[in-house]
Order: sequence, then structure tokens, then C-alpha cells
Amino acid sequence: DRRSFIRNTGVLVLSSIVFKGNALSEFYISDMKRIKPKALKAGDTIAITSPAGAVWDDAQVETFSNILKGFGFNIILGKTLKEKHGYFAGTDEVRAKELNDLFADKKVKGIFCMKGGWGCARLLDKLNYTIIKENPKVLIGFSDITTLLLAITTKTGLITYHGPVGNSGWNDFTKNSFINVIQNAKP
Repeated sequence: DRRSFIRNTGVLVLSSIVFKGNALSEFYISDMKRIKPKALKAGDTIAITSPAGAVWDDAQVETFSNILKGFGFNIILGKTLKEKHGYFAGTDEVRAKELNDLFADKKVKGIFCMKGGWGCARLLDKLNYTIIKENPKVLIGFSDITTLLLAITTKTGLITYHGPVGNSGWNDFTKNSFINVIQNAKP
């Protein structure tokens, strides 16, 4: 039940702090320097990609592109938005290559995920963490994208953003929160 889960999680976290020598504490407590990407501003180029599930509704991509254009961003649409490989937005190699290429692309300042789904864990050994670390940029998403966020933060120190994907509901609260965190760099 929920109480047991919370209690056990608390015990686990506390024990990892108290017993610093164990592997769990080394995983969760890192001395790695954190890298915060630059705040985004109007005129920046944002890439929309789908590193997890395939996008079945092109209208959602257009709607999300228009929302981001409304913030003043220039938009690049990733090839994975059109790819289909079963449930995935392309093969593992295609999806990983697109992420690596977007991080390497100097004109791209932010990478926004169109949707979650399943499959990001299959990309982790295919990502170039050196390129990601050397080219810090905003990466935002949730659901299966959380796998990427955690791996990238753990392996590079880059702060990533657990936030809305393209097919999320972008209401006024979401838009205002997005502006405060991603553009105005407020907590």
C-alpha cells in the first residue's frame, strides 16, 4: 500500500545517506558538477522530436509547433515525428541518432519531446553523453522521457526538465509555468 511504499522509500533514502559507502548512496549522491542549460528566449531554435512512441496524429505536431511559435521560438521538426517502427517513432538507432544530432547541433537551444510512450530505455547505451555534456541545452518531457532525463542528468550533470510533452494539455497554467522556468529561469 501507499503508506508502506512511502515509509520504505524514506528508510531507503535515509539509509543511503547514513551509510555513504554503499552503492545506492553513490548512485543517488553525486559530487558531479551540475550543468544548467541557458534559459530560452524568443528567436531561439527548438527541435521537436519523438524519442519514444510513434506520433499517429500529425495535427498534434502542428498544434504543438504553433504553441512554441507563440513563445517566439523557431521550430525544427525531427524525422522521428514521421517515423513508424511498430509502436516506436523509428528504430532505436534512428531515435538515438536524432537525439545525438540535436545535441550536437549548435543552432538548437532546446529539445522538446512530442510524446512519451515506451522505448527510451532502449536508447541509453546509444547516446553520446560526451556530446550531450559539451552541448548543454534544455531537454523537456515526461512519461517514458523520464528515462532519458534521469540517465542524462546522472551521466553528464545536465539539469533536465520533467515537464509537458507536445501532446500534453498546454493550458494557461502550463504555459505560465513553462515561461517562468524555461524562459525566465525562475524556480
